[in-house]
Amino acid sequence: MRDGDPSLADRARFVDWLRASPENVAEYLELAELWEDLGSVGRDADVPQMLAEARNADNIVDLGPPRHPPSRVTQRSGKAGAWLAAAACALIVATSVLILLQPQDEPITTTVGELRSITLADGSIIVLNTRTSIRYGLDGSARRVELIDGEALFDVGRDESRPFIVTAGATEVRVLGTSFNVYKKSDVEATVTVLEGRVAVRAPGLTGALAVAATDDSRAGEPAEVELTEGQQIHIRPNEPVVPVKQVPADRAAEWTARRITFENTALRDVVAQFNRYSASQLRVDDPELAALKLNGVFEPHSQEDLLEYLRQAEAVRVHRAGNERVISR
Repeated sequence: MRDGDPSLADRARFVDWLRASPENVAEYLELAELWEDLGSVGRDADVPQMLAEARNADNIVDLGPPRHPPSRVTQRSGKAGAWLAAAACALIVATSVLILLQPQDEPITTTVGELRSITLADGSIIVLNTRTSIRYGLDGSARRVELIDGEALFDVGRDESRPFIVTAGATEVRVLGTSFNVYKKSDVEATVTVLEGRVAVRAPGLTGALAVAATDDSRAGEPAEVELTEGQQIHIRPNEPVVPVKQVPADRAAEWTARRITFENTALRDVVAQFNRYSASQLRVDDPELAALKLNGVFEPHSQEDLLEYLRQAEAVRVHRAGNERVISR
């Protein structure tokens, strides 16, 4: 952005990059000369139009004017100073770095490709992945989050008097204070991974030796419960009575927050399903044998072209468009 006079396309890509992730904003603020760069990017910006569009967006919260404007902003004058103040507010609001969330009935939802980080009133932090919807509630005995759809990373503030309970369909995760990831695939299928601490996972399908060891006679007839500790993961599927606990790198579950996904011996059909969560343009595998192909690699899930180029070179596949789909075949 400091190399010559950026084109309008370069400026648009820069803004899109900032909006893509709170981490991008944090990195930029840390490494760049914020005020000079924002002043340069925004020379031709139509500030009233930008603010009007922001107010019409359903995921924008108007914070109002700051009570104590930053001194470096007030030292500037005219349009540059006004744009800098507006741009700084827009960056904070558009990326939803922190939202002080009180209990509410209305769900919080992310759109295709959007990540959102929210802070609850108790200090717990929830990061929502793309196409994710949650609802938060609070009563006298517990803090409750319903994962309606999608995937979320939880960093729970410790409160022994009020456990933190996450429900994802038929799966329930109960904690006091820890970090864990929940990916809900359906009402009866979910993956729970613990990054730090300990959680108890309860689901109707948990039976057999693993679940019996973690349950007692007093809960006869109730869904079985399994304890997970740091680096452990469980994938609950329908009609699978004995669910193994896997050991996984603790940071693997949270890598999607850095726009990265690792696949290990994963069927192409499942890889495509993951990529389709991040894009309005969908991929489809038009060959059952090809769909079962196992892949290993690290990908940026927002870049379908990276995956397709890999498949073209490694497996000599063909790709053609059919409406809103890109069809992968031999």
